Amino acid sequence: MFHLPKRVLRFLPERRKMVDPASDRDRRIARRLQDLFERELALSEVGSLQFFVHKGSVVLKGVIPEAIERQNVLDVIESLPEVRRVVDHLESARRAA
Repeated sequence: MFHLPKRVLRFLPERRKMVDPASDRDRRIARRLQDLFERELALSEVGSLQFFVHKGSVVLKGVIPEAIERQNVLDVIESLPEVRRVVDHLESARRAA
């Protein structure tokens, strides 16, 4: 078995798990969206929404009753810090019924 000298070992990178800054950003965005959905959007007649965040992009799925509500939801999400893009997979209530 080969052993490295201690003086060489100190120059090797630590073996800790490296935290991906993109995943931290995604978690922050997801927390903001969860708070937003629970606090503000739950009070309106938005319908059922689900989201997924990956590399700053937010994918929205669900049912929304009116086109104006849909645009309001998209505008609010796009205005959140660190959101790079919103992918809209929302259905209108009329089409889903």
